[in-house]
Amino acid sequence: MGFFQFVEQIVFAPLVRYPLLGTLVMVIVFYILFRVVWNLRMYVIQYKFVLGKKWITLEIRFPKEVERSPAAMEIFMINGLFHSGGAGNPYKKYWLGKVINWLSLEIVSFGGNVHFYIRCHSWMKDTVEAQLYAQFPQVEILEADDYTDRVPPYDPHADYDMYGATYRKEMPDVYPIKTYKDWGVDKHYESLDVEQQIDPLSSLIEAKSALRPGEEWWTQIIIQSHKGDGWHKAVENEITNLQRKYRERALAGEEGRSNYSLTEGEKETINAIERGMEKFRFDVGIRTMYLAKKDKYDGNKHLFIKNLFSPFASQHLNRLKRMTYTGFDNPWADYMGVLNIAKKKRFLEDYRNREYFHHMFKFTWFDLYMKFLDDYGHPSMTMSTEELATIFHIPGRMVQTPGIERIESRKAEPPSNLPM
Repeated sequence: MGFFQFVEQIVFAPLVRYPLLGTLVMVIVFYILFRVVWNLRMYVIQYKFVLGKKWITLEIRFPKEVERSPAAMEIFMINGLFHSGGAGNPYKKYWLGKVINWLSLEIVSFGGNVHFYIRCHSWMKDTVEAQLYAQFPQVEILEADDYTDRVPPYDPHADYDMYGATYRKEMPDVYPIKTYKDWGVDKHYESLDVEQQIDPLSSLIEAKSALRPGEEWWTQIIIQSHKGDGWHKAVENEITNLQRKYRERALAGEEGRSNYSLTEGEKETINAIERGMEKFRFDVGIRTMYLAKKDKYDGNKHLFIKNLFSPFASQHLNRLKRMTYTGFDNPWADYMGVLNIAKKKRFLEDYRNREYFHHMFKFTWFDLYMKFLDDYGHPSMTMSTEELATIFHIPGRMVQTPGIERIESRKAEPPSNLPM
């Protein structure tokens, strides 16, 4: 029996004998082929759309006396970043390949000198500048070169080494991290007592300021407006579950108890979740990288990176936990070191491309490994504007580290006709 006769008897004969089965199989095959072709088409048109965008890097320089609290940065994020544009109507999304606009908020240290950047599409420049000047009139915004261009693609034989990591919330996204309001700095710094003037970013900046010449520490917070439905419903369900859990726990502890009231800690947890429900939200991906000349490389920095966001952790709410990272815990997981080399290359290129939500630039066999075996599925999350303004804002005057180069005053006032 030849091959074609075998296929005819095994595959086609049953389909002819049972028309209903044959129709069902054809529908399934057609659906699978349609999905494959459709996904390939969407990948191609979105790839072209993304490549057609021009990126710029804006550096934020600020004076010694910054009186505005992180609440001003939250207003900037709402007015300047959240309404930066979605995927548009079905024509733009499915025919032109338009995707939700994204940008990157970055805190970078070069040998202990800390810089603040916003990496965005060029057409967003005027909006970003206008809204930032509106909240911080004394800052200076400069267009800078992309600092990642100075670093060549990773090569194990190069004169530098690197370590990278990503972060994600440990608990469900409805639970916020510790925010600037929990720190009590939701007012102008000048209106607070000296002992109340605490900047949530101080420990992170101090850690980055401790670098020596030849070391660099990059951190990017990639964001795009959260457009998903059902967020409020998810929060309401979680609050209902918490109230039920608290009530059952209290009643189990005291038999015959007829009345029940929340403890202060339980009230704080529910209030924090409800406060986040009222805020605009972003899809967020956080990635950090430590690079240094091999003779300057300090492996102890890995521990600092692991605990980079520990000041924003809350015992009753949430914390940012290190997820994927370069290297392997067990030596037998990558005995020859080949996978770690590919891993470092991928981390660096993803950082350079500010790639997180739209996986456009590469797809290789290594992606399958990273996604299914090492959980490098770009662990994104959602955060409120309040949470974002806590982990990225202009440091207040109480942050006195010499690693931040502050300006005396901005060279010129912003134009009076800037849109608000």
